[in-house]
Amino acid sequence: MKWLVYGARPLYTAEIAEIVARCGDTFVGAVDNMETEDQGASAESSWLSISDLANERINFDSVVLSAGPPGIRKILRDELRELNIDRYENLIDPTATVASSARISSGVSMNAHVVVGAEAALEEFVQINRSSSVGHHSRLSTFVTLGPGVTVASSVSLGAGVFVGAGATILPHVTIGANATVGAGAVVIEDVPAFAVVVGHPARIARTDTHGYLGYTV
Repeated sequence: MKWLVYGARPLYTAEIAEIVARCGDTFVGAVDNMETEDQGASAESSWLSISDLANERINFDSVVLSAGPPGIRKILRDELRELNIDRYENLIDPTATVASSARISSGVSMNAHVVVGAEAALEEFVQINRSSSVGHHSRLSTFVTLGPGVTVASSVSLGAGVFVGAGATILPHVTIGANATVGAGAVVIEDVPAFAVVVGHPARIARTDTHGYLGYTV
């Protein structure tokens, strides 16, 4: 499998390359989708350009969206739709453990030592960072992002665009609304409304008027 990253600037691109290497696949490179001062040329010679992609000068099997806020990854997906590109396999680190009954949609990526439990459901473009776990019968909607070391217990529901910070824990049967943000290390014991930010142990609502993580809405 030949993997191409779209959206080169986030530093997580290096982690994606490592996952690809551990899978024994080929990392083709990363496309820089952001214009620079020199009228669109890439600031790094190692980055590929949108022109290369649009003119089919890159040989790849699947695209991985670079890391960042869930809303940014949605923007990247929408840009690729404009280019009529819709090739998204799942990039799953070989050290991850995924239950055979789990339902995994396209464009999902999992870093090292992730665990996904029985009957869990991961919708399109979910991104799970290293050493995080998703409990049985939990549901992660589109573009949900879990930072490193996150624990999502059983029968949890995360709405589209939810971002969960490193080391956070979400207890069983909790529902978190779309585009909400869970702060690093938080312990969530009750439902969280859409667009809210929760922090602390136990988690409390710090804000309710956001536009999603870092201001980007899915």
